[in-house]
Amino acid sequence: MPRTSLGPRLHAALGELTGASRLSKRRVVQLGANLLGLKISVGMISRLERITPRVLEQPRRSVARHSS
Repeated sequence: MPRTSLGPRLHAALGELTGASRLSKRRVVQLGANLLGLKISVGMISRLERITPRVLEQPRRSVARHSS
């Protein structure tokens, strides 16, 4: 599993903001700074977007296996 300096909950929250909520990367960086005091870059948000599918692959397979 790809690792970042962010925990899984924060990774998920930031992914939700850029994915489902369709906020721009810059807006997510601003929200992280304003609400949580995070010091993250637009590049970190891009990296999270790239690695999220790999992070979710195993849980997705597990759900698929148990729901069939």
